[in-house]
Amino acid sequence: MSININLSVHDLVDFLLRKGDIDDRVFNKDTMSAGTKLHSIYQKSKNENYLSEYSLKCSIEIEDYIFNIQGRADGIILKDGEKPIIDEIKTANTDLDSFYNRYSEWHLGQAKCYAYMYLLEKNLNECQISLTYISQLDNSMKVHLFEFYFKELEKFIYGLLYDYIDFYDVIKTHIDERDKSCRELKFPYAKYRKNQEELINNVYKNIDDNGILMIEAATGLGKTISVLYPYLRRLGKTYDKIFFTTAKGSGAKIVKETIESLNFKGLKIKTAFLNAKDKMCLNHEQACNPDNCPFTKDYYDKIPKLIFGILQDDVEYYDDKYFINIGKNNEVCPFELSLDVSEYCDLIVGDYNYVFDPFVNIDRYDDENVNLHMALLTDECHNLVPRGRAMYSASINYESLLTAQNSIKKAKKKTFKTNLTKIAANFNEFYVFLGDKNSVEVQAFDEDFIKNVGNFIANYKNVLNEGKIKIPLEVRNFYLECFRFCKIYEMADDNFAFYVEKYKNSVNFKIFCVSPTEYLSSKIKSYKSACLFSATLTPINYFSNIILGSNDINFLQYGTPFNENHLNFMVNKNISMKYNDRKDNIEQVCNNIKEFCESKLGNYMIFVPSFEYISLLKENLNVYEADIFYQKEGMNISERNDFLSNFVKFPTRTTICICVLGGSFSESIDLKGDLLIGVVILGVGFPQMSFENYKIKEFYDTKINAGFDYAYIYPGMNNVTQAVGRLMRTENDLGSVLLIDNRYKQKNYLSLFKEEWKNYKTIYKNGDITRYIKNFYDKNSK
Repeated sequence: MSININLSVHDLVDFLLRKGDIDDRVFNKDTMSAGTKLHSIYQKSKNENYLSEYSLKCSIEIEDYIFNIQGRADGIILKDGEKPIIDEIKTANTDLDSFYNRYSEWHLGQAKCYAYMYLLEKNLNECQISLTYISQLDNSMKVHLFEFYFKELEKFIYGLLYDYIDFYDVIKTHIDERDKSCRELKFPYAKYRKNQEELINNVYKNIDDNGILMIEAATGLGKTISVLYPYLRRLGKTYDKIFFTTAKGSGAKIVKETIESLNFKGLKIKTAFLNAKDKMCLNHEQACNPDNCPFTKDYYDKIPKLIFGILQDDVEYYDDKYFINIGKNNEVCPFELSLDVSEYCDLIVGDYNYVFDPFVNIDRYDDENVNLHMALLTDECHNLVPRGRAMYSASINYESLLTAQNSIKKAKKKTFKTNLTKIAANFNEFYVFLGDKNSVEVQAFDEDFIKNVGNFIANYKNVLNEGKIKIPLEVRNFYLECFRFCKIYEMADDNFAFYVEKYKNSVNFKIFCVSPTEYLSSKIKSYKSACLFSATLTPINYFSNIILGSNDINFLQYGTPFNENHLNFMVNKNISMKYNDRKDNIEQVCNNIKEFCESKLGNYMIFVPSFEYISLLKENLNVYEADIFYQKEGMNISERNDFLSNFVKFPTRTTICICVLGGSFSESIDLKGDLLIGVVILGVGFPQMSFENYKIKEFYDTKINAGFDYAYIYPGMNNVTQAVGRLMRTENDLGSVLLIDNRYKQKNYLSLFKEEWKNYKTIYKNGDITRYIKNFYDKNSK
């Protein structure tokens, strides 16, 4: 039985023929975008004899394989009585002769494949190939012509395919093992948790329907395994690859643990865990080109042999440690290596950025034809819209400008100095314009400002391409800030707002993406199947609207799988937590916290509205025989870990950690058993009043007359739900929750309570908290 292999011309040629270095001066998203525009302009300038973007495909049988090859030629030139010309267009922001000399074998290889396919389709014997090079710097052009007979092209493409077979035999061996293991894969645990089997069966249905499914499932049900297991069972049958996106590193950690448990059950898949570029770089603070980084030099010459060996490594998964080790030993970039290896993996795990961010997303997975063969899984998807807003927003900050200027103060050459001085003048002009206002919305930014920023970007690129001077990191960072700003400004429409805000003695220029829905939904819908899941998707109409732009979606909701009697839920509706009332009510709040934490020795988390409120508690809170720790602003990962390490098992003294609601401790914190026995939440989690939240309110007021809900109530209660979720991590956990805010008297807040909260106890007076907690533990000790 013959084996079918589907390949694009790029898949085949790029792997076998691409040589040279990684060079972000030549190959980057900006040059790709500029190249696409030049391609289009050039093609449109041709007459009716020029056939643009000509689709080609063919099947070639070699030994036991049938290669189904497809691609699109940039152009086919047809003139009566003359040989057809296959036109391959390349653009470059560098010298065209140097570009041709460096990459012509690779480029000609692509064109020869298209030429073979065209001659085969038309039953012709010979043609010409035109390699057309266009400068992105001055639009100049150079053309290199070649002539080929069909037999020459046939010999060439058969040679490539024989080389590819040697490589593919390794892939085929793995695919056979993978498919067999996926079909035979057993659920890794002895029994299902409550609702888990039903959830898995519904995920199967979504896969079979090639649909989009949103799932709200409480902590403890096992969302990751419940989603990943059925998708893995269908791997190789319904799609070729799964992309699992996470909001935080903790999500990737859970996937690792899940893969390990499935490997123990016989699963044989290849998994790539992608990490941020700056965390994998072996040459920090250097540009990605061979003049500055040895790990970029001859990268593409080395990579085929390296990947061939990597795919034969018997490892559970490829992660950053693995890629860094290979990078060091072979002097190749670990980050680029991780992306290249991911193409041959079955499961890719990475941050949202790699799918959704227009500046970070992986080009090879930013293609509808590729995504049609992939499934997308998105964990903690309640984070997707705030993250999406950040991905499509941009700013040029005065502090970054000053830092860039200071880095070149002592430089003898005036490179960049004039550019930065002109931009600084624009900052100062807007500062005067603002007067006594802290911020102001603008319909468009001043043309002079945009022009000056554009000139700086152009100058930076020229200096970078010349390679004669080392550009300070501070200037490079400011360039990236400006580049992002200009690109977002170009794409901005009614989903965006522009404003200028005061910063110290100057201003910051900001573009805010009010609604990223259009961009998020188009990415999600480009995949063959998608599943988005979280413990917090209430109300679903809100989340489906802001993520997918529709209420017409397939949605599943599952409550806690744990014994609801293990949760003691209390609400004090008598204390106002509105900003203007907080100082007046601080004594009542402290009494509630004191009574809550003194009722039973243990570990507690108190979530408060702001760092300002933390200062207020420091002055007023005193709990008997308790150690109290307060979150500080700007804590790094190490400091956050140290903060949580104050919680110990079997504590001999009460420990209280006080954190900001909606901050880094509100989610993705897994404190099981007696590591956490109580949570107090002050307020309803509202985001701060700001220009950006005002624009969100205005946007959704106009769109669906629900601005306040979308800007404040729903995001706020999502913060509350996430904080409550730090408690009750396993079926044996016992814990108490206390919510404090008089807004819980209102139906629009109570309606957002989860099912397991709805039998809450109301706190009316001193002593109620102590009594409810004592009764709770007495009941659960029987």
